[in-house]
Amino acid sequence: MKKIYSKEAPEILLHQIIKLEEIMPGKIELSDPKEFLQVIALRENTGKEYPAHKHVWKKGEEKTITQEVWVVIKGKLKGSYFDTDGAHLEEEILGHGDCSVTFQGGVSLEVLETDTIFYEIKTGPFR
Repeated sequence: MKKIYSKEAPEILLHQIIKLEEIMPGKIELSDPKEFLQVIALRENTGKEYPAHKHVWKKGEEKTITQEVWVVIKGKLKGSYFDTDGAHLEEEILGHGDCSVTFQGGVSLEVLETDTIFYEIKTGPFR
């Protein structure tokens, strides 16, 4: 798993990238519990069950931030990752099954192949 930290404030984790081949059996936590966006990768075998559970409303947070995840289903994307001050940090090519998580900073996306399919998941609402 690649972690991209701020150059402006090195203790701040801005982005994480996990490649499909890094997902081992079981559960991998991709986000720190303090983040608004909680992301895990699961690789399980037939027969594994997760019991029914209820999603409940939680008390609001004092401060919120938009965080997002991209998951590539098919094709290729180029993610460009930026620091909190807008400075470019790096780029990463994302392919089938790869995942990018942005907690802070900036990010841009370029589709590199025709008929690329990907999911974007973020704290809402979409505006």
